[in-house]
Amino acid sequence: MSADEAAPAPRAHIWYVDDDEAIVFLVRRRLQRMGFAVVGHTNAREALAALQDPAVVVDLVVTDQNMPVMSGVDFAAAVKALRPALRVALSSGVVDDTLRQRARAVGVDALIDKGVEVEVLFDTIAELATPGPSVNGGPG
Repeated sequence: MSADEAAPAPRAHIWYVDDDEAIVFLVRRRLQRMGFAVVGHTNAREALAALQDPAVVVDLVVTDQNMPVMSGVDFAAAVKALRPALRVALSSGVVDDTLRQRARAVGVDALIDKGVEVEVLFDTIAELATPGPSVNGGPG
């Protein structure tokens, strides 16, 4: 690409929140290769504080459920309180009826089971980051 050519616009701006730095690094790299602009956070409270800035551009937040500072459901609820229209996906290694109900109650747009093939994570993110109606019928 020459200096005169602008880089292509990202498909969407995604925030990935997980307390595991290695996971954040790997998911971030993969999503960037898919054409997304990605910001990785390892602390949910810090991510929430940054999200309070109205100048921050974000189209989708993907968060892990099991984090030490704040659970993914609690983080999702706080995100939805700040930006009700922002899509939020929640990922967890253990998806049960209780988590489905809690996720639905706070407005999570998709619940991703980490126990299934990793491509499901990336496919769901790509679908949610595309403008249009919510995919997967919500969490559950």
